[in-house]
Amino acid sequence: MVSAPLPNNEQERLRKLHSYGILDTEDEKEFDDLVQLVASICGTPMANISLVDKDRQWFKAVHNMEFRQTSRSTAFCAHTILQDDLFLIPNALEDERFADNPLVTGNPGVRFYAGMPLKTPDGYNIGSLCALDSVPRELTEEQKSALKVLSNHVIHLFELKVKNKQIEEQKHQLELLSQQKSRLLSILAHDLRSPLATLSDLLTYMQTEELAQDQQTMLFQDIKQLIGSSNYLIENVMKWAGRKTGEKEFTYESIVLYDLLSEIIGSMEYELLQKANKVLINLDKGVTIRSDRTILLFILRNILMNGNKFTSNGSITLGLKQSTEEISLFVQDTGVGMTEEQLSNLFDWDSRKKSLGTAGERGSGVALLFCQDFVRRMGGRLEVESKKDQGSTFFIHLPQ
Repeated sequence: MVSAPLPNNEQERLRKLHSYGILDTEDEKEFDDLVQLVASICGTPMANISLVDKDRQWFKAVHNMEFRQTSRSTAFCAHTILQDDLFLIPNALEDERFADNPLVTGNPGVRFYAGMPLKTPDGYNIGSLCALDSVPRELTEEQKSALKVLSNHVIHLFELKVKNKQIEEQKHQLELLSQQKSRLLSILAHDLRSPLATLSDLLTYMQTEELAQDQQTMLFQDIKQLIGSSNYLIENVMKWAGRKTGEKEFTYESIVLYDLLSEIIGSMEYELLQKANKVLINLDKGVTIRSDRTILLFILRNILMNGNKFTSNGSITLGLKQSTEEISLFVQDTGVGMTEEQLSNLFDWDSRKKSLGTAGERGSGVALLFCQDFVRRMGGRLEVESKKDQGSTFFIHLPQ
């Protein structure tokens, strides 16, 4: 027995074969029908679609054959993939390459073999379409031509399956994108509702009340802070949206954490004053971490906003713990806390429930879901500890 040598392009050929995702898949009617047609056209009792893998040949479809794979060393098709056209063995017993082959001397007792290479559009022979018999025979020119046409059809089916899979993946990505954009609108509506409502109330108050100059000055200052806070929010949510919708990848840089937290707290000054909450930054001013600034800002700001929402006349503490493996940021508030049920459903999109803040603020909790998603995508995890009437602590664990 003579085993076939490896093709010169073996590694590229194998990569192409595996790219189709066909190996070890379930039976499919279109392929089963095709090998039955091959057997009928060629007048042979057996037919198969063979794919030549690294150490084996595997049959995508068989007609009147009991097994679905053999070793590559005994495979007739390992010789076929070295050809540019039909590979014919009229009588294997008279061919020194195959006379003592186990597929000839044993089951299924091959005598006649005809294999047409399955050539991909970019020129790789990944297997063959075969007709086999247990007695010697020849093929007519019409039968040879039919094998060539049908081998092209096998490749066409493989290509079609790849395209269909790509279409399904694109469809899935579009559905995810649509969901993400809907949730983005939810976040914008959630975060902008409160400052816009407050702004409307202030303007109405100015219109309906006679105010002294110092009162007008104070109101104008409040309005200026609200507008600045809203602009800051929109700008950063838009940057975040680019990451979420896949328009931009994460961009890692060295971040002075104290400066970032101070910036976020400054953007929330009005909201914090309204709730009479103090924010304490419990870390050294020189501490730096490496992360995506836009994403980290989004995460920290939303967790801080969440703490402020559920805290009145209290405090929110920001801190940092470090180990050799990870950095753990925490945001701890002295607010109303959560029940065990609220805590268990906090990151469940379908089970989450809306909760009113201490001043009646509305919100769906959708921003926290995105916070969890981004922390996970950065290789970290978001954990929460909370007890009813005892406040909550959010832990952002990120790899060093």
